[in-house]
Amino acid sequence: VLLVRPVAGIVGLIGFSAASRRERLAISFFGIRGVGSFYYLAYALNAADFSRSRELYALTGLVVVISIFLHGMAATPVSRKLDRTRKAAA
Repeated sequence: VLLVRPVAGIVGLIGFSAASRRERLAISFFGIRGVGSFYYLAYALNAADFSRSRELYALTGLVVVISIFLHGMAATPVSRKLDRTRKAAA
């Protein structure tokens, strides 16, 4: 969740010339994670037998909470930096 989603976002934005490299990195980092993580976990638990499903839900919840916290702390500084970079290029 913390590594695969940003990498997938970067790959998905290859060739998107409307955004700078820094903007594509920010978009990839701030991509939606929470609901999708629970969806994929529920899918996996229905597709196979996991003996520790409660622990998996707890771990997924913890990762989502950490992600929300990190994004909340980083969103304003990253946005300001991107704005300064865009204004300097204009």
